[in-house]
Amino acid sequence: MIRRPKHGNFISTVSCQGDWLVCGGGPVTSLWNLSTRIMSGAIPPETGVVYASKIVDDRIYTSGQNTHLCVSNYGGETISTEKLSTNCIYSLAHSAKHQLIAAAGSSPNIHFVQTTNHELLKTIKIKQASL
Repeated sequence: MIRRPKHGNFISTVSCQGDWLVCGGGPVTSLWNLSTRIMSGAIPPETGVVYASKIVDDRIYTSGQNTHLCVSNYGGETISTEKLSTNCIYSLAHSAKHQLIAAAGSSPNIHFVQTTNHELLKTIKIKQASL
């Protein structure tokens, strides 16, 4: 584990696909091979705590305190980053049928990012129901 004491000693997200596990939180987000139980390397972003991760095919999606959705490959190289209007992302969901990632967090916004070209498709604001 790559320690970052100023961020804490906790794991806030894990995602698995096949032989791979990505985990993040206080320590640097990292990719692990489940067969060998060896850490393969660090995954972007390098700043802020990562609260959400998702492995989709050969891409790793991560986000959290840094206001960006980071897309990287299994080698830890950044493929793209998409700026989101939410200060902190806590959840990522994947729809294979619609080829998109949905990201939500500390605002009423849900961001939809296309998995084919990693572009922000749409942001919708959920309105609070009045009682």
